[in-house]
Amino acid sequence: MSNIDILLENVIKLNKKLDDIIEKQNSPWMTTEECAEYLKISASQVSRLIRAGYLKSKRMKSPSRNEDNKKESRLRIRIHREWADQYVMYGKLRLTALKRKQLNDLCYPDKREW
Repeated sequence: MSNIDILLENVIKLNKKLDDIIEKQNSPWMTTEECAEYLKISASQVSRLIRAGYLKSKRMKSPSRNEDNKKESRLRIRIHREWADQYVMYGKLRLTALKRKQLNDLCYPDKREW
């Protein structure tokens, strides 16, 4: 294997890693830690908000069966970016149709219906 082949192989690996990072950033779904960073609060505070019913979340199925690992169970929870915005703006889980429309207009200004 020549140096060019090795270099090309490394470039392909780096390109794949960059594609994975870009795909992850475009996703509206966040882990507890990512949501904490987005909201500028701690991950434990995000968990408390979810348990108290102020922040909507979705529990994803985990590939492993180990329920004792708290970090693993925290990684299975996903929060949609819109739900985090909803908590910041209104501080509650359920919104009226008018507030939901206002939130969509603010979050997605390009998708306004005229």
